[in-house]
Amino acid sequence: MRINLFILSIVGCCVATQSYAQTPRAYEQAASVAYETKDYYAAFKYYGKVLEMEPKRTDIMVHYADAARMYGAFRDAELHYETALSADNAAGGKYHTALFGLALVKKNLGKYEEALRLFERYAARPDSDPVLSQKAANEINECEWAMEKMTNPDKLVRLESLGDDFNTGDSEMGIIQIGDTAYFGALHQVNWGDKHVPARPLLQVMMSVNGQKPVVAAFNKEKMHTALPAFSPDGKIMIVPFGEYVGETEVRCHLYISMLQNGSWSIPVPLPETINIVDATQTQPSISKGKEGYYNLYYVSDALGGKGGKDLYQVQFSKMGNFATPENLAGLNTEKDEATPCFDPTAQTLYFSSTGYQNLGGYDIYKSKWAKNTWQIPKHLPAPLNSSYNDLYYFPTGLQKAMMTSNRIGAAVLGEESCCYDLFSVTYLDLKLNLSAYEAGTENALEEVVYTLVEDQKAPNLKFAPVARPIDYKINRDQLYKVFASKDGYFADTILVSSLDLEPTKIEISDKLFLRPMQVDLAVKVFNQFNKEPLYGVNVFLYERSGSVKDERNTGTATNESGLKANYKTSYLVIATKEGFAPDTAVVSAEEMSKPGAKVIKSLFLTPVTLYGLLPLAIYFDNDVPPRTAAQQVESYALTYESYLSRRNEFIEIFTKNLPEGEKQIATERLNGFFDKDVKGGFAKLEYFADNLDLFLEGGYEVEIMVKGFASPLASEEYNMALTHRRIVSVKNYLRMAKGGIYESYLLNNQLKISTAPLGETLATAGINDSKKQRELSIFSVEASKERRAEIIEVRLHKIHQ
Repeated sequence: MRINLFILSIVGCCVATQSYAQTPRAYEQAASVAYETKDYYAAFKYYGKVLEMEPKRTDIMVHYADAARMYGAFRDAELHYETALSADNAAGGKYHTALFGLALVKKNLGKYEEALRLFERYAARPDSDPVLSQKAANEINECEWAMEKMTNPDKLVRLESLGDDFNTGDSEMGIIQIGDTAYFGALHQVNWGDKHVPARPLLQVMMSVNGQKPVVAAFNKEKMHTALPAFSPDGKIMIVPFGEYVGETEVRCHLYISMLQNGSWSIPVPLPETINIVDATQTQPSISKGKEGYYNLYYVSDALGGKGGKDLYQVQFSKMGNFATPENLAGLNTEKDEATPCFDPTAQTLYFSSTGYQNLGGYDIYKSKWAKNTWQIPKHLPAPLNSSYNDLYYFPTGLQKAMMTSNRIGAAVLGEESCCYDLFSVTYLDLKLNLSAYEAGTENALEEVVYTLVEDQKAPNLKFAPVARPIDYKINRDQLYKVFASKDGYFADTILVSSLDLEPTKIEISDKLFLRPMQVDLAVKVFNQFNKEPLYGVNVFLYERSGSVKDERNTGTATNESGLKANYKTSYLVIATKEGFAPDTAVVSAEEMSKPGAKVIKSLFLTPVTLYGLLPLAIYFDNDVPPRTAAQQVESYALTYESYLSRRNEFIEIFTKNLPEGEKQIATERLNGFFDKDVKGGFAKLEYFADNLDLFLEGGYEVEIMVKGFASPLASEEYNMALTHRRIVSVKNYLRMAKGGIYESYLLNNQLKISTAPLGETLATAGINDSKKQRELSIFSVEASKERRAEIIEVRLHKIHQ
């Protein structure tokens, strides 16, 4: 591996330049030679010496900036490009390539908007190089893309330096975690017997057990560069790159294999020549488990015949160390450089760095998933994982965690900026999964739902939502989850939740589940109360406790039975009506509806209408209702009924608040029974009474209706007399407005009379609580509630003689 080109400038961090004659020409010549041989650090230093002696030479400023840019001293390059361009513009503009170089440096510094303007300026120059003009056009697109990427970083990524125990002012690069041991590469100035003057640094592998201070690993090869190794999943095979200097600064590496035998590593032997190409470098290995007991080795090589630059390769090998023919990963490689492959078997994803795809500057980390027997299109990892500097060696270390290497601002350095690399830890914060459950078909939010989150090879995570509100889970990136929602009386629903390939700005996922109610067959049979014969053509209504109609049917002329759609473990009120008959009601309890698939049968008996069959017809009022007002302004009973019914839950809550648990359930059922049977049933009878009253009026009868009003004993006798009168007026106003107001004319001509008898509390049942301090008893109890009523107690009919 040519370390000075290949990711790292080995001589860049630590090697001093050789000594030359102390003249500007000598330094300039040495700098030119160093630049041509791609020893950019030496060229950078030598051109700097020239500038010390001849500070006004614009041409040297440009060369110095070029060398600084190639070496990685971007701030120094930026300063000298700008100084040279300022002087060059004053002299007529000779060094137009410096404009292009400054634009590249601005991009590497993350100053994308400035870089974009400079590329535009260069491309617009009539004397620009056509090749560089095309590159400038491409870079303009890159800068626009980079600006968008940098404004949308992944908010759930935390990137932190590994600290002084691992990172020094020199370069540390590539870190892997095998069990309790971390291995990483370190390019340090050590005494290794180099005869070169000055001595050159050596790349070694360091190891740290359980986070202790790193030491040199035993498998490092004396007087050779040892780069980061790869280990087989079972830890019994190691493939390690060893390299030597070729010439002044170039380093070439080859791959070696070692087996763990009796607790020690065997002497490494080189891989076959089909892999270790003689005049090329092979390095940066990564091993994953393959098919049928084989392993896959991923590595990087600059051998001829590749796609261009440094390419990614893959080769299969056995546990015995027998290797197949390597394959160039042409679908992933570009004409530029790829580096540091690492295959994550859990995600079936290959991570690598590249300069050939769109990038923020330098090497950027990409990933490609192996799916459908091919590599998928590589995807760019978002900021802050990628930066305008070189970002490499992405290595997943577990769920939500990884390691990587970068020379970004903030890396520890000795000397010039950007020359040296540091190790960083990556932590992915949890995503938020927001779940809601609804009744299928209605989208009513459900309460008392059990959610179960299932992740592969993990115990199910259960949560209970007692109220109809969303619940939250913390989940990981790049995972698939199953979510189940269940509720008593409903069929469970299942959904798949994917956190794969989310937008980097996404920090929350919301999803809904829809539960289908379990059905119980509810059959309502209707009979004639007098002769017990089946009754046909009956309308049957099914009401939920909320008062809404759940279902309705007409028995038709062939049967007296209606099949209704009813939910599991749900209480209902059934009402049957037929013209000429008094309605009948029945309560269906939740207990009766607790057997899915079973058939519940209810029988209702309708009495032929004489109006007398409905008597006494009692309707019920809320406390202190209707309020004090003029008689003509007293609410119709239809309005007070709706308002009263809406307070059902409030009555239950207040009355049962201080009761023991066993008594609370009984009291709840009693109050529900009162509202269903008495309040709803009474109103149903009143509606039926009003719907059939005109049959007698139109039949030539005078009708006199006797109504009495009642009150609970909570207030004074005088107050209750007025209240019961208002209740009677409320019934009268209901009849006045019934059926579109048809009874108004009958009331005016006295064919219809409503006689009243307000009784206050004089006929209240003995023993009813009248304490204002015990409102739960004097207002909210069933006993007190039944006292607040009006009754139609008698109907008198007189045939009008024509």
